[in-house]
Amino acid sequence: MDNKRCIVRMLEGVEKARKMLSSVSDAQINIDYLLNEEDLVRVLKKDEFEAIIEPYIRRFSKLVNDTIMLSGLTAD
Repeated sequence: MDNKRCIVRMLEGVEKARKMLSSVSDAQINIDYLLNEEDLVRVLKKDEFEAIIEPYIRRFSKLVNDTIMLSGLTAD
């Protein structure tokens, strides 16, 4: 299995977990035969996920606010 395929399978597993975390406090990521016939089994907690994505949300918010300001509009 090549690395691109591993990355795609991991992204699919994480996306599934992200959707689950919108309604529960933890989600299990379970990907069979991810690499070298090894399984990936991991529990991802909601607060852990939020800590991982927090820098990206901060950066995105800044881009949105800067764009609004440059356009001369307000957030309202």
